[in-house]
Amino acid sequence: MNIDRLSRKLFNRIGYPVLVSGIIDSSWFIHIPAYQESKCVNAFECPPEEGIHRGMKFWNPRIPKPCRKAHPKEEKWTCYLAPFMYPHLKTPVYIVQSLFDEAQMQMSKVPLLTGGTYSKWAYIQNLGKEVARSLQAAGGVFAPSCLDHEILTKNNWVHKMIGTISLVNAIKSWDNELENDLRWCTNQIPTVWIIVEQSVEWNSSLYINFIGYEKAFDSVDRRTLWKLLRHYEVR
Repeated sequence: MNIDRLSRKLFNRIGYPVLVSGIIDSSWFIHIPAYQESKCVNAFECPPEEGIHRGMKFWNPRIPKPCRKAHPKEEKWTCYLAPFMYPHLKTPVYIVQSLFDEAQMQMSKVPLLTGGTYSKWAYIQNLGKEVARSLQAAGGVFAPSCLDHEILTKNNWVHKMIGTISLVNAIKSWDNELENDLRWCTNQIPTVWIIVEQSVEWNSSLYINFIGYEKAFDSVDRRTLWKLLRHYEVR
């Protein structure tokens, strides 16, 4: 949500333009009618709309102006869902998202530990189609037909494939396009692909290497870089 603001802050802090790009893992939640109704008795059972509305009272949110202006006041909560926020972003963002993400299933109140019925499997199949449809306008996507949640936090993420295309090569191809089109600034701040290469070489999760770069770039103000890493939810 705040990657454009982060890009502007980096420019103001560093004093010269830098290319900022992002990668999100398993955060592309769509808004469709739930499989079954639920009451907001806890954080896991609360319907998304009600849960976000409650959270906004405590979060003091800084919803970016383009998304805020695009929706009436009662629908501003939708800016917390990636399909509603993504069209308003200017910063390149790569999306890694399972079509049948188990967290999306939970949010849609699909019981995964019980037996299957025709209506249940029909709902799940439609859910996957709706996720795929919502991703069609994205500039860079890796969306396998599986249940995985948080793909990049696992050490085996480098082996993820869709047909003959690996996640590693997909990210590399996307990053190369950015390099050809946009990379006119500095190599001091690590790009997504630089961190991916290190993750492959060290057989580690992607997030671990985001943390590692906080110590690796002495030529960059570490407080600024750490804020960048925190934006990608590395804490």
